[in-house]
Amino acid sequence: MARKSNPRTYRRRIATLRKASELGNAEASLKLGWLLEEGLVDAVGRRVVAPAQTSAVAAFRRAAELGDLYGVMALGLCYDNGTGVRRNKQRALRCYMEVWQSIHNASAANNIATIHRDLGRMRRAFQWWRKAAAAGDGGAFVCLGYCLYYGIGVRRNPAKALIAFRRAGRHASITDWEREEASYHRAVALLDRGARGDAARARVLLTRANLDDDYVEARSLLAQLDKKARILPCRCRRGLNRDVAGQAPCLPHRRGSTMQASLLKGRVEERGLSLRATIDREVAVERTLDRITQNPAVLAGRAAIRGLRISVAHVVNLVANGMTPAQVVAELPDLEEEDVRQALAYAAALAQDEVHPIRA
Repeated sequence: MARKSNPRTYRRRIATLRKASELGNAEASLKLGWLLEEGLVDAVGRRVVAPAQTSAVAAFRRAAELGDLYGVMALGLCYDNGTGVRRNKQRALRCYMEVWQSIHNASAANNIATIHRDLGRMRRAFQWWRKAAAAGDGGAFVCLGYCLYYGIGVRRNPAKALIAFRRAGRHASITDWEREEASYHRAVALLDRGARGDAARARVLLTRANLDDDYVEARSLLAQLDKKARILPCRCRRGLNRDVAGQAPCLPHRRGSTMQASLLKGRVEERGLSLRATIDREVAVERTLDRITQNPAVLAGRAAIRGLRISVAHVVNLVANGMTPAQVVAELPDLEEEDVRQALAYAAALAQDEVHPIRA
């Protein structure tokens, strides 16, 4: 957040801190970096001095060289987010590790976990969230509960997941945003369990999650409960893009496909399948069809192979016209035989969910 101050006072403060930094004052270097990174706005919120992010990175680097661990942490955040410097997750990871090894800082552990998650290393991410929670980060309990409930990076354990969500909700060192997410996912877990009294407890938790009327998914789930219909909850992490690794299959948002969500919802409701069985099946499908992607910017959102402009339908049509997987790969050199196999498996999965009458 940008500072609110008088421009003359701001510039005088910058000059003082810069002089102290040049004399080897690590704390001054850190504060200089913060001021330069934030910039300055006036009392009505107008930008007066633009952030100088490249200079801020230099100040944080100076603080780190002088031995200030918070300077190391700030430099890691710059590399992590690409602020004033080219994004570099490995350098960010080294900075966070240096801080963790020195003072066991909970935020450093959480940031390490997040980088491992972004790189798809969910087992390591879970281990670091556990360290962050042990170091006093309440938000890490939300991540632990989510991983435990859906079996992401760890063996699935719904009972332990509920305990983690409960601990997150009662923790002192947690933001309102994280506390609300813990309440939401705890409610979803209770609704999935379906024991006596779980629906009433889930309603209380969902109301608590949407207390500020800013949790769309909680509000939607409350509306579904009011209608007394089969529920279809969102299982995504709050505020995270669906492309981010480490998220459970979500029927309403499965690969951004409204058609697939509709088919799966109908199958759950018409065949009376349990939500738990549906989740387990979707996890298996997600892992089996990891090369099938859907992106609104590629082929207008149609199912494609590994983000390439080669649709699943095109590959299936080639096989239907008598080509073998090897011949398809020869025809489309960007593909591998595993791509062809997954395209056929994807088509089979859709056919299993939808019945088309065939004339005699």
